Amino acid sequence: MQIKLPTANEYINDKRPVNFRPLVSFASFFSLGILTASKIDAVFSSVLVLITVLLAFIVYALSYKRTSLCIAAFALGIARLVIANLCGNVLDSLLSRFADLFTPLRDALTENTTLLFPDDSGILCSMLWGDKSGIVHYQREIFNGAGIAHILALSGLHVSFFISLFTKIIPKHMHRLRFFFCAGFLLFYCSIAAFPASLMRASLMSLLVIGAQLLHERYDAPNSISLAALIILLISPLELFDLGFQMSFAAVIGIVLIYPTLSRTFHRFFPHYLAENISVSVSATAGVMPISINAFSNFAVYSIFGNIFLLPFVSVLVICAFAAVIISFAYFPLASLIAFLAQFVYDAIFTFSSFLCSLPFSVIDIIMPIPVGICMYCIIFVMSDFYFRKPLTKTVIITLLCILALILSLVI
Repeated sequence: MQIKLPTANEYINDKRPVNFRPLVSFASFFSLGILTASKIDAVFSSVLVLITVLLAFIVYALSYKRTSLCIAAFALGIARLVIANLCGNVLDSLLSRFADLFTPLRDALTENTTLLFPDDSGILCSMLWGDKSGIVHYQREIFNGAGIAHILALSGLHVSFFISLFTKIIPKHMHRLRFFFCAGFLLFYCSIAAFPASLMRASLMSLLVIGAQLLHERYDAPNSISLAALIILLISPLELFDLGFQMSFAAVIGIVLIYPTLSRTFHRFFPHYLAENISVSVSATAGVMPISINAFSNFAVYSIFGNIFLLPFVSVLVICAFAAVIISFAYFPLASLIAFLAQFVYDAIFTFSSFLCSLPFSVIDIIMPIPVGICMYCIIFVMSDFYFRKPLTKTVIITLLCILALILSLVI
């Protein structure tokens, strides 16, 4: 991935644990407020908002500013969902109306994609424009079995391709032009795709990376994740319960937390490029695994291999297919030539995915109780550079958590 992740040294220089960042705490308690409001009725929610706001003022008066911030965020989360339920989600409706303005263009892009890729238009429309309606069931099963179904959703993988291209085309010293051009393109792309949560998250985080460079500030990944989640939930609080939203943020949280640790480990045994791919794949898989297993009750055993070997080809496929569709509006013969290359790459990806699915135990049925999933996330946090910097302490705590997870899986 070309978007620069914070290095291990940057993590070590920042001594604060993740939850010590005010923005992380605010986003976490805001989400908790939405979750709480979803479990109780509107009247009790309104009363709870008044109580928590009063409590926030009292705590603030006692000089516990961080605690008062968390309580206020909790109240705001409850109030946001109550307002959305009683008055309708105005912000989400406005966003949908704005996306509707691009419906003719979206239809034209989909039509040209179908002309260029008649046999696999469903997959390509999903990968390029977020339209999953044309995906055939057996194709979805193949990608699920290979553990690369995430390429069918617009996410950070797709955004990184385009942002990397733009940052190479636009000179480094032209920070403002780079930022506003990328912002305009991502707004345009999100509008075409009807603002899916995964694409919005990736777009916001990418703009924060470029914005940090523009302002000559150090990029802070936990804060950027929290800000992206907060913006999306303020617009549409019900996104918190959307599986795509959960898996998108879980994947990037896994990368931010344990990518540096895994990268240092794998660099001892593998070349740089392979170590980086393995580190990103394993950390993203670890972040998504508890949610994925809880939702689908299965796990793709060879997903690590699928991501390591296929993602470089996916980047070529997305760029070639995107270029072919855009060029098709100007000169179709050239677009057909580029589409032929993209089709060849897609066939290679699908063939290798089918091979992974044909292997024994490619997908295993598994049930993960929620307490075991919580233990897994605790292990991820302990493995990160944010907590327990002494190796012995990390090892002891991770061992105890693994034993606890094993006991819970046997008992529950």
